[in-house]
Amino acid sequence: MSGVLDSSGTKLNYYMPPKGFDFLDATNSQLASFAIPPRPNDLTALTQWNNEFSQALNIPLPQ
Repeated sequence: MSGVLDSSGTKLNYYMPPKGFDFLDATNSQLASFAIPPRPNDLTALTQWNNEFSQALNIPLPQ
């Protein structure tokens, strides 16, 4: 878990997957641990989910 302070001084926590985390091969439990939505059951929604998360990049943490 990482965190930053917002402009009001409130600490915001966020969870970043480790470098190399494979969204498409992760279990739903692993996805949930990083607040990533589970794979949908609906085929159309699953196709969109796969398209979105196949392009997911590891974003650098804010400084």
